[in-house]
Amino acid sequence: MSHWLRTPLNSVIGFSATLMRDHDTTEPGQVREYAEDINNAGKRLLLLINNMLDVARTEAGRFDLGTDHIDVLRMTQSCVRQFRNVPAVAEVDLFDHVPAGLPLVRGDQRRMQQVLVNLVSNAVKFTEPGGNVTLSSAVNDQGALVVQASDTGIGIAEEQITHMFQPFTQLDSSLARRFEGSGFGLYFSRALVQAHDGTLTLRSVLGQGTIAEIRMPARRLASG
Repeated sequence: MSHWLRTPLNSVIGFSATLMRDHDTTEPGQVREYAEDINNAGKRLLLLINNMLDVARTEAGRFDLGTDHIDVLRMTQSCVRQFRNVPAVAEVDLFDHVPAGLPLVRGDQRRMQQVLVNLVSNAVKFTEPGGNVTLSSAVNDQGALVVQASDTGIGIAEEQITHMFQPFTQLDSSLARRFEGSGFGLYFSRALVQAHDGTLTLRSVLGQGTIAEIRMPARRLASG
């Protein structure tokens, strides 16, 4: 936790100190660059703190969910559009195989969108150029709505899967450097899904890819 909090904070302090010290000699273009770095570091720090506070509220039973009717197809389409605008995703194919006509999910639209973004971010992060990430969804035999984010990436060793849901845990891989992360995403995502009475699980084969699966129970579904 110390590392993830200190890194953006050190950027804020370092770049602002440079501006204060060299404000008379720093070129306008450099000032703008430093200001952007400070702003980006501040946003990363705020996002991390907000996520930590949200998880703390969830674990304390004080997390209030929205009461939206979530259209899974629209949510996945929005997620795919968002990632296609990220340069680091250009070498990974994103597919949306979610059909129309699925039941709506009663829950917090913004929070479930956040979960899906976290899962797709992880999938892209650990998929090498030329691979693909696919979103799919269906209602299973028990009447639960299942949403999957599958990838053709590096996979996760079986003994590591349980550790992936621990806070501030990341796989030791050079591919992880394609996206900045706090090692907090899966832990936070599972807490949000559980707050919706659902489950979030991972299945993976080392060297072949990973499937992240959200399962929402029938009692969370609406007819439309």
